[in-house]
Amino acid sequence: MKDRWAKDLLLTETMRVKFVIISLFLLMACGQTNAPKTDYKANSLGTITYDIPISNNNPEDTWAEECIAGFDRKDFLDKYFEAVYQHKITVVDYFTGEKIDADKIQEMEKNGEIVREKIVRVRFEEEWYWNDKSNQVEKRIKSVTMAYEVFNNLGESRGYKPIFKIDYPSKQEGE
Repeated sequence: MKDRWAKDLLLTETMRVKFVIISLFLLMACGQTNAPKTDYKANSLGTITYDIPISNNNPEDTWAEECIAGFDRKDFLDKYFEAVYQHKITVVDYFTGEKIDADKIQEMEKNGEIVREKIVRVRFEEEWYWNDKSNQVEKRIKSVTMAYEVFNNLGESRGYKPIFKIDYPSKQEGE
C-alpha cells in the first residue's frame, strides 16, 4: 500500500509539473501573433470627415432618436473630459490649431464657457484603410471636434460652433 501511495504521489507531482510547463507555453504563445500587420500606407483610402449628432433636440425626428438610442452621451463626454484633465489627450483650438492647456479647459468649464450638456454634435476626422486580408475597412481617428448648436434671435438653428478639437498623433510605422 505504501508503494502505491508513493507512486500516486509521484504521478500527481509529475502531472503538476507538466501542467505548469504547458500553461507557461500557452501563455507565451498567446502573447505572440504571426498575423502580418496591415500595410497602411499601401492600403489607405484617404481621409474622411463627418459630423454625427449625439443629442436629438427634435422629439418629432424619430430617425435621429433611433440613431442615438443605444449611445451613452454623458459617459462619452465624461470620458473625454476626464482624459483631458488627466493630460492623456491634447486639446487644440479648432481655428488656430494652438494647444489649449487642460487647466484652461477646466477653468472654462467652471465659469460656464464650456457646458457639456450643450455639446450636441461631434465631428470625426478619420483615415480609412482597406484590409486585403479581411476585406474590411479599418479606420484610425485623427481628430474629434466637439460642437454646440447655434441659434438666431428667433430660436432657429444656424448651424454648429466648434468648441475645441482633440488631435490624435499619427502612429509611426511598426506600432
